[in-house]
Formats: sequence, C-alpha cells, structure tokens
Amino acid sequence: TPKPGSTSKPSNNKGVSGLLQFAQAQLGKKYVTGNEGPNSFDCSGFVYYCLKNSGVNVGRLSAKGYSQNTSWASVSKSNLKAGDLLFFSVRGGSSVGHVGIYLGNNKMIHCSSSKGQVVITNITTSYWVTNYKSARRVF
Repeated sequence: TPKPGSTSKPSNNKGVSGLLQFAQAQLGKKYVTGNEGPNSFDCSGFVYYCLKNSGVNVGRLSAKGYSQNTSWASVSKSNLKAGDLLFFSVRGGSSVGHVGIYLGNNKMIHCSSSKGQVVITNITTSYWVTNYKSARRVF
C-alpha cells in the first residue's frame, strides 16, 4: 500500500476489492474544491476518480448527482456492504451535499473538506448519523 500523499497509478483491479484498495491508496491526499485527482479531490471528485479507476464507466457528477443515479440500487442503512456509496447532507441541510465510500464496520473513506484530505471516518458519530441521507450499490 502506498504511503499517504504518494502518487498512485490507476489500478487494473475491478469490482469492490479494487475500488476499496484504490480508494485507500489515496489517503492523505488534499481536499480542493472541484478537483478530481490524481493529487487532490473534492468529495465527488474522489468518488469519481476511484470508480473510474476501478472499471466503472461513470461521468463526473456532484454528490447529489451520484445519489440520483437510478442505475445503482438504493440500499437501506441496515444492509450496507463495502463499496456502497453513502450520501449525506452538509451541516443539517436538506439535500445531499457529500458522498463517501463505505468500507464496512461503520467506516467510510471520503475526501473531507473539514479535515482537508482523504480520511477514514466512523459513520456512527452524531454528525454522520444526523446528516445521513441514503446509499447506493455500484457493484
């Protein structure tokens, strides 16, 4: 696994395991609004970059745009699996404004504006529980 902040080459891995491996290789890379890699991201740019490099043919959308992709099955919070996309409002807002990738065990990898980088977060904290909106299964 590359060290945080290192440059990763696109992965040939497909599917959930490839997505998770590639996403974790981005840990520590900086948050920059509007960016989609390879050295910095915003939340939806991070998801776009990871999906694209894991064999998913998807356009660059906002978090809200990804949450509305009906070609991906909607998943209840109680049935989450690693690789699912998680959607959140931002600071109590009513619409989706943030997206991350579920790792399993109540953990999400995402590009956090407040932390300024790609991080792994526990989604059982009050902020994430309060702001959770929905999830979709890509794989």
